[in-house]
This record gives sequence, C-alpha cells and structure tokens, in this order.
Amino acid sequence: MQIQGTRALITGGSEGIGRAIAAALAAKGAQVGIMGRHAETVKKAADELKVTAFVGDVGHEDDAQRVVKEFVEKMGGIDILVNNAGIGGGAELVDLDLGTFETVFRTNVIGAMLMGREAARRFVAQGTGGQLINISSTSGLSGGKGATAYSGSKLALRGMTEC
Repeated sequence: MQIQGTRALITGGSEGIGRAIAAALAAKGAQVGIMGRHAETVKKAADELKVTAFVGDVGHEDDAQRVVKEFVEKMGGIDILVNNAGIGGGAELVDLDLGTFETVFRTNVIGAMLMGREAARRFVAQGTGGQLINISSTSGLSGGKGATAYSGSKLALRGMTEC
C-alpha cells in the first residue's frame, strides 16, 4: 500500500505501539491523527510527532462518532484506521469485579467496533475503500493466569477482526 498522502487515524496513539505507528506513518508521508482520552497527553504527543490530536474515549459512541467526523472534516477523508487503544485489567477470576471486566471490554472490544464502524461508514461513502487495522495481542490466542478480562477481550477482538 502506498502510504504517501494517505489519511490515518490511530487510537491510543499517544504512547507505546500507537505512538510508534503514528511516527512511522507520518515519516512515510501520511496525514496522521492520534486519538486518546487524556487531552494533555494526546496534545503533547501530537506536538512532538507533528501530527493532529483528537481527544475522546473509543468506548463512548458519541466520542467515536465525533472524532471520526472531525478527522474527516480536517483531513478531507480517511484511508486508514488503526484501532490500537487498549487497556489491561489483571485479576484472578475469583477476584475480578464486574466493573473492571466491563471497562476492559468497553475499550478493547466495543471501542474497536465503534471506531471501526464509523471509519467503515466513511470508507463506503468515499467509494475508495480503506484499511481497518486492529491491534490485538498473543494473549488473545491463549489465556494466562490473571488475564481473564484482557485475554477474553483480545480473543473477542480477533474474532471480530476475522469477520
């Protein structure tokens, strides 16, 4: 795929893997936006990377809709969405509370669905298609001690991606 001139939005783009993806795409000539929940962190990373910051929580439908809309308006469209936002939540099953489990799934699965849906709608409307990339984990291939929520969410993300 030709990267030069593409328009890419990366969730969880202010640190770690997402930040590295944003830097690599920007270096190849893409117009890049990074999304994250914490305004100060996202804006600082965007300034350092010389990309555009978008503040929002992937797990909230109104934020997903707003950020994709703002990105498309600012960049003139969207060609790539990298669903990278993710959180852990390690605990033994007997100690795992429902709130933690729901929070992990809201970000890692529901957030990826919401962002993917909004980007896919734009891909279709543009008539040019697009690239939807979901960043998962080998934890989605086999569980581990204390990883019920995280591994379960990454397995769900893998299944969703295959669809």
